[in-house]
Amino acid sequence: MDRFLTALAICIIVSLLAILVSMGRETRAQNVGSYANGALMVSNIVQADTPCHISSATTTSCKGTPGTISRIIIGTPIAAASIKVYDMAAAGCSGTPSSGLLTTLTLPLSLTNPPSYEYNMAMANGICVVTSGATDLVVTYQ
Repeated sequence: MDRFLTALAICIIVSLLAILVSMGRETRAQNVGSYANGALMVSNIVQADTPCHISSATTTSCKGTPGTISRIIIGTPIAAASIKVYDMAAAGCSGTPSSGLLTTLTLPLSLTNPPSYEYNMAMANGICVVTSGATDLVVTYQ
């Protein structure tokens, strides 16, 4: 019984370590299956996120076609600035779009640690970001 509990504890620790390691990666992995000589072959395809850097009050088309918004990382926050994310193709991403609003982030008056917001959400048209202040931020997407 002691050996069983020891083996179980080791399996749990190894699993937790694998989860912690995978949480720190900036990539997405997808298993793809194919057949070769009658046997199923599985390969691992890794796709890295693409960054979109914004450092002024502006409207930016980060991705003009369908994709996935991964996260928003605030580098230098501006008090009370807002960041609006729209599901919008490049052609409609100008000024303040009238439709397709996904989220509005309003930064607090004071921040001690720059925040990061996780989305991992599919965007049907594209990724359009409107910032109201000169907040230095990075939007990552695929």
